[in-house]
Amino acid sequence: MNLRDKHLAHSLTETNRERKTGPIAPMKYGDERDILNATTPIVAKLLRGIAGKGFDFENSRRIDRNNAQSLWGACTFKIER
Repeated sequence: MNLRDKHLAHSLTETNRERKTGPIAPMKYGDERDILNATTPIVAKLLRGIAGKGFDFENSRRIDRNNAQSLWGACTFKIER
């Protein structure tokens, strides 16, 4: 949230949150997965409520995973000097 407030939604040198609590650790690799996993069920419920339709996010992830494995499994690399 602090990243969003400071760099995306506003152009701030310090957020209200930082003024109240002090420095906030920056996001690190892997945090995006936690955010995605936490928000996907919310998005699914909103989609069903607003559009009256559902979307199988888990099946989409499975398809993406299979496609990535097919792509990278077929790739070969040769390092030449």
